[in-house]
Amino acid sequence: MSDFENYRRYIKPELADLLKAAGLDRVYTRALGDKLYYQKDGQEHEVLDLVGGFGASLFGHNHPEIVKRAKAALENQLPFNCQGSIRPKAAKLASKLHEMAHKASGKEYVITFANTGTEAVEAAMKHAEMERRYAITAIDKELVQKSHLIRRCLRSLECSIDEALFKTAAAHFGVAHIGGIDELLFEIHRQALNKIEKPPVFLAIEGAFHGKTSGAVQMTHRSEYQAPWRDFGPKVRFVKRWDEKELKSFISDETSFFWDVALKNNELVLVERLWVNVAGIFIEPILGEGGIHSAPKTFLESVRKSADMYNIPLIFDEIQSGMGRTGTFWAAEKHGIHADYVTMSKSLGAGLAKTSALLVDKNRYLKEFGYVHTSTFAEDDYSSEVALAGLEMLSEDDDQLMKQCGELGQAFIDKLKEVQQSHPDCITDVRGDGLMIGVEITVSEGCKSPLMKVLSNQDLLGYIVSGWLLNEKNIRVAPTISSRATLRIEPSAYLTLLEMDRFCKALNELCDILNGGDAYKLLRYSVHKEGVDTQKILEYGGPTIFTPTKAGTAKVGFLAHFLEPDDISQWDPTLKGFSVDDCQAFLERTQGVIEPFVADTLEIESLIGNRVHCTVFAVPFSPEQVVQSMRAGESDWALDLVFQGVEKARQHGCSILGFGGYTSIVTNNCRLVVPSDLTVTSGNSLTSVAALDALHMAAKRIGIEHKTLGIVGAVGNIGQVLAEVASDNVDEIVLVGSGRGRNRLLKAARALSKKIILRAKSSANKSGVVRKFFERGFTDIEKIETWDFENNQDLPIRVANALDALVDCNLIVSTTNSAKPVLKAEHIHKANPVVVSDVAVPTDLTEGIENERLNAIFLRGGIVSAPMGQKVDVAGIRLPPGQVHGCLGETLLMGLGGIGENFSYGALSARGIRRVRSMAKEHGFAVNENVLGLSKD
Repeated sequence: MSDFENYRRYIKPELADLLKAAGLDRVYTRALGDKLYYQKDGQEHEVLDLVGGFGASLFGHNHPEIVKRAKAALENQLPFNCQGSIRPKAAKLASKLHEMAHKASGKEYVITFANTGTEAVEAAMKHAEMERRYAITAIDKELVQKSHLIRRCLRSLECSIDEALFKTAAAHFGVAHIGGIDELLFEIHRQALNKIEKPPVFLAIEGAFHGKTSGAVQMTHRSEYQAPWRDFGPKVRFVKRWDEKELKSFISDETSFFWDVALKNNELVLVERLWVNVAGIFIEPILGEGGIHSAPKTFLESVRKSADMYNIPLIFDEIQSGMGRTGTFWAAEKHGIHADYVTMSKSLGAGLAKTSALLVDKNRYLKEFGYVHTSTFAEDDYSSEVALAGLEMLSEDDDQLMKQCGELGQAFIDKLKEVQQSHPDCITDVRGDGLMIGVEITVSEGCKSPLMKVLSNQDLLGYIVSGWLLNEKNIRVAPTISSRATLRIEPSAYLTLLEMDRFCKALNELCDILNGGDAYKLLRYSVHKEGVDTQKILEYGGPTIFTPTKAGTAKVGFLAHFLEPDDISQWDPTLKGFSVDDCQAFLERTQGVIEPFVADTLEIESLIGNRVHCTVFAVPFSPEQVVQSMRAGESDWALDLVFQGVEKARQHGCSILGFGGYTSIVTNNCRLVVPSDLTVTSGNSLTSVAALDALHMAAKRIGIEHKTLGIVGAVGNIGQVLAEVASDNVDEIVLVGSGRGRNRLLKAARALSKKIILRAKSSANKSGVVRKFFERGFTDIEKIETWDFENNQDLPIRVANALDALVDCNLIVSTTNSAKPVLKAEHIHKANPVVVSDVAVPTDLTEGIENERLNAIFLRGGIVSAPMGQKVDVAGIRLPPGQVHGCLGETLLMGLGGIGENFSYGALSARGIRRVRSMAKEHGFAVNENVLGLSKD
């Protein structure tokens, strides 16, 4: 398998799919400075890397001085696994780190080393909770000691107690009676512990990202990371970004009081004591994954004040923003606000080591922590030596490299803001500090490409834009994790002005594409195409999405997919540069990544005045994708997409939901959908009605009298029910399938024969196949099991295991689930009049078949016309104006008729088909001969 397949299969399937969809699934083989290299066609290609290891590559990739120190550490055989001893390199690293931290803050720190940023956050949480637990223990101990002192004081008559105190205390504690000092002291202790012995609460900021381990993930704000473990770990409350009032309000919520006793003028009195159950306040001075938002000085000052007032540890997460990236050692440093704890990682490892650190104010540090919190791989001499090399480089020449970061970053921000001024509809904001920059992108409301709008609405535009920059311009950026419309720019401290200009030039070109709504130019890289002029098709404004125009209009939904791959370019004509193969390649590349979306809306009125509004939800897959996945037993992704579509229909307030094409097939004719608040239908009943009625209309028009009907896909439910209903109007039926389905065909023929004979025996009307059964003496149901449906030409129902048998049929209906055409010209008689109704979606007819058999009429089966000639034009569905597929028509019909029961759900029935035929007539739906290509009367 390829590197991609191994990564996808054995490491991160979902991430691999996302990278593939965006065209970011590149395999890099070498890195140096701000450059990454990959191999293509036997040659090495260079990429400008502005991601910078998500902030970890402050010194660039493989900086020669860092590499030299790393190699020396290995060559000198420094001990690696040497726990339980004095680690000299770790000690030197701690000393240097403390020196730089003290210079930045004036504080003294004790340092705990770890391996990753999230571990440093976990260490901070543990230390903060340890502080809180020690405070609880101290209160508990104080109350016990105080009770002894009070008893001794009372015994020695050094103090007194007023009997009224017991009544007051009983009222406060909610008890009926307190009978003396022992009960009083017991109740004080009990209610105090009830107040303070609660699970810890941490405060963090909306948009925060602090890691993904069990504790840190609770403070990572995006729900997709937190939801699976929401009941696993400490309670965290998220403050709106930089909202001082809400932070104070949350602290107030977690503040309580408990009663204690004290001596006042030698008399025992009740006093209230304050308890704040906030274990720590976590702040990123610059929200990194939250979209590169810098905390205002006023907010940090307010937090510092609240933390001091209530003795809450203030914890700054400088994992991404620290190490001089913003121009100072810590991002918060320039505001003059200093935390009690600071977490560091990423660039602390100088790009070659995995290391992190928690710095705790010496006045708060609990010495026991260093004994109970340890790590096998922390403090190793190799990582310490590499990190030490980075700190030494950072502090050389009076912190010159840090100052350089600030100056370069400001220059870059200024250049990016010039691009923003030229493209305000495309670039929402440019923000950041130093070389930690965010560029927020969007598409305008007037964007001509509906696909671009979908990508933006689904938080995928940032990834697609990153893919464009990589594949078209060899520039690597990436969206921030929790704010995916924001491109992160975090290069090394050695980025050049020329490289800044290179990116700005590419960004200008990208904005032209986004502002022009040219999905072709944005996405051509994904199918390895070169550009063409698409200006002629950019006048298209996309489908019109509207809400019901009149009160009382029924709201229904319909799940559709692209029947042919290039239907996506019909829905979004800005993709017209894509061929059919390109469209299929794009759908395969983005498989399972793009979610269902609103593709169009329509509204119609019935013949009797009822109205229905329909929202069409596109489920982005093609039949070929689904068929291949089903054959491989890997179609769960398609089913998941359909279920997402069901949920979107709920959110849009739909009461009825229709399933079109393969959305019905993957749900087993809707049976896998168990809605309690939605009525569902596969729409197959009206589809069957339309196919049969159009077939008979055409047959009558060209004078076919003795009708022999061939049904392709006869073992399927639609094929079987079509045969049963058609038996009233045709003389013979041939059930056609493949050789592998012989037994299923025979079973279908027996079941069909039994139904027809039983119905005929209870009715005086005997026509079509029914009459033939009785004329030829085939009326004994008990003998059906012995009938030779394959060879007995006298039987009005026969089976055939090859499509060649269709040559003897003058009526043909094809209802297969094949992703590719199965009917060829050789299967149809060369001279006799023939009518072929193609119900299959996608088509069962091979291309050009109508030109090879001019004696035949080819109908697009299962199509109906809207009532009263109303125009119905669904974007991406190629039908004449006013016509809809039967599955959509049935959904509309259910809304117009107020149907509150699942209709075409599971197996179809002849009774249901006859019922829907009557309903369609009542509301004005009509069946037309939808003739394809040339025909002869």
